[in-house]
Order: sequence, then structure tokens, then C-alpha cells
Amino acid sequence: MPNEDIRSSVKVLPEVLSAVQGAGIAAVIPCFRVHDKVLGVIARIGSEVERIYVVDDACPEHTADLVQRVCRDPRVVVIRLPANQGVGGAVVEGYRRALSDGAQIVVKIDGDGQMAPELVPKLVAPILAGHADYVKGNRFFFLDGVRQMPLVRLVGNAGLSFLTKLSTGYWQIFDPTNGFTAVSRQALERCDLARVSKRYFFESDLLYHLALARAVVIDFPMASVYADEQSSLRPMRIIGTFLRSRPKTEFCSEFFLNNRFRTTDSARKGNVSERFER
Repeated sequence: MPNEDIRSSVKVLPEVLSAVQGAGIAAVIPCFRVHDKVLGVIARIGSEVERIYVVDDACPEHTADLVQRVCRDPRVVVIRLPANQGVGGAVVEGYRRALSDGAQIVVKIDGDGQMAPELVPKLVAPILAGHADYVKGNRFFFLDGVRQMPLVRLVGNAGLSFLTKLSTGYWQIFDPTNGFTAVSRQALERCDLARVSKRYFFESDLLYHLALARAVVIDFPMASVYADEQSSLRPMRIIGTFLRSRPKTEFCSEFFLNNRFRTTDSARKGNVSERFER
């Protein structure tokens, strides 16, 4: 689905827009080889987002220089990483800066234009309502999205989804590598961000750490956008890497702990801060 179609199909109710204004929302945009798209992404971020952290992950295209030279949005803060850390490392750095600046909800938006920033009010609404601590996109909710997803992505994502469910206990979620996310300040503060994977498995590993924090996680239906890029994903290699990154003893302990407590915790009402204050 072209980006223009996404923009024209996004409709956010006025009451939702009103509720998110002044809610302390920040956005983190990890940047690596998105020189030609990141400015368009920034321009589409609505006024509900009070601060935008553009994290240049040692990008060879010097995205930070471009943003500082061209972008006039006063909300934008450019962060430069001296060495490439991977998407996880870049996002965690953005999380830390956002927390330091007082953000209450942090949204992650990729810089490649494959997500609709216009959907941020809907994405954060469950957190503001106290129904979730972490909201993530799910490209598999709509049948059309599944049909247009390249087969190699579909197979790899299905396998990784199952393994993520096993290790986290979040059996209701799908599409664990989806990068369109929103997380509450309280949930981030309960996670050991220094131990979260810095590269491809960042989103899946963050789910594991959120499970340890007993955070409530829900999916957010969204459209898929693939344009003409070619996927370099190798399903068996990715799944094999995931398993090797989790020793058998660690994986078994993750399965026991997170599945033992997940059912009762996820059934509770209230967000993570309310549960931990009891």
C-alpha cells in the first residue's frame, strides 16, 4: 500500500486527538541509511508528540547532518552515536534521553517511511486509558496485509512469533519484530535496558524484559508497506540465531517464569505502575 493511501485512510477521532495533547509523548526515530526518507517521516508527526529524538546510528549517509541542516521543527533533538550499535542500541539511547527529559510515553517510529505517524494518537490511547503498558503494531491482523507480505518475511515472522510467545508468555501477540511501538515510562523504568539486544532481535528481546516486568502488552492493527525493497531476511538463519542467543537453560527458565505468571498478570486491570504500587 503506497504511503499516500495510508495517509488518506488514517482517521483519528477528535476526542482521541484531544486526549493525547499534553500527555508527555516523545518519539524516537533510529536512523541508518534513511537519508532520503527521514525528513518526510518527521514532517508527518503530529502535534501530540512533544519531542522527537532522531538517533543517527553512525549512519554512513550522515543523516544527523541532514536533519540539523534542513529540519526546522523545534521538537527535534539529534543524537549522534559514535559507532554503529544496531537498531536496538539506537532506540535504547533514545529511550534514555526521553526518560531523562521527562517523557511519559515513548513511541518508536522507523525512519524508512513504512509506518504512519498519523496513527500515533491511536497507538498510545490504550496506555493513556490504563489498559496497556506497551502497544505494538501487528501487520497480520488484516488478511490483505498477510497476502501482500513477502513469503520469506511471512515464514520468518511466524517462526519467530512462536518462539517469542514461548519465551515471554505473551500468547495473544503476533508480529514480534514490528517496530511501530509505544511504551509507558513506568514500563521502561522496570526494564534493564542495558541487557536488551542491540540488533535484529531488539523488539523480541524487549518483549522478554517487559514480561519480567509483568507489563501488559497488546497488539495494534496496522497496514503493511513494503514498496519495492528486497528483503534480505533468511528465516532459518534468523530463527537459528534466536535459538543460539538463548541457551537451553535460559530459554527453559524464561518459558517457566513468564508463562507461570503471565496469565494472572495480564488478566489484571490497571497499568504497570498501579500494579507495582500495590
